[in-house]
Amino acid sequence: MYRYYCILRPPMIGGLPFGRVLMEAEGFGERRYVPEIDRMSWGWVEYAEPLTPAEISEYDLISAPVEK
Repeated sequence: MYRYYCILRPPMIGGLPFGRVLMEAEGFGERRYVPEIDRMSWGWVEYAEPLTPAEISEYDLISAPVEK
């Protein structure tokens, strides 16, 4: 799974890349601090495949750090 945090808007239709298989999502209901990315976020989304850098930028997402 590839997790991305929504930093400027909640995860919602029109605010996420279209044509991708969205596996899971969580909206926080308000912006909250997420230690994993050291930023405020509205929630997160997970996809089965990674997004392109253009998609990440266009939708104001932040990639979650990859666990090793």
